[in-house]
Amino acid sequence: MLKGIPGMAALVVAAALLAGCETMSMFEGDATPWDGRWTGRMTFSSGYANCPRRGSVQLEIANGKIDGRVRTQRTNFGLSGRVDQLGKIKNTFITQHNQRVIDLSGQFEGDDFSGRWEDLQQTCRGAWELRRS
Repeated sequence: MLKGIPGMAALVVAAALLAGCETMSMFEGDATPWDGRWTGRMTFSSGYANCPRRGSVQLEIANGKIDGRVRTQRTNFGLSGRVDQLGKIKNTFITQHNQRVIDLSGQFEGDDFSGRWEDLQQTCRGAWELRRS
């Protein structure tokens, strides 16, 4: 058993440690129902003339980690973040030259995703939608 802890107490401590390890693995790096390839589009709803008007989105989710690309009429962007077990995206954003430029929000449901986007200056905003491919 565990040194310095009597029989039954050592068993309880060992079980608690194992349960803690199992709980941690459920939230960090495990497969999610949303894992796979997704494609879709971004659309513009309001903002200045230089805001992106539309773009195509391609991403892959592996163990809840989002990695993708957004192509607009002017440029390409990176897209990264996380999705939880309930399908809500967390800390997800679009980058240009390794700089965060657009924050993303939204929810996966079944084979569909819908959400909103807004640039960091809050001058451009719109919607984005995806479908499992």
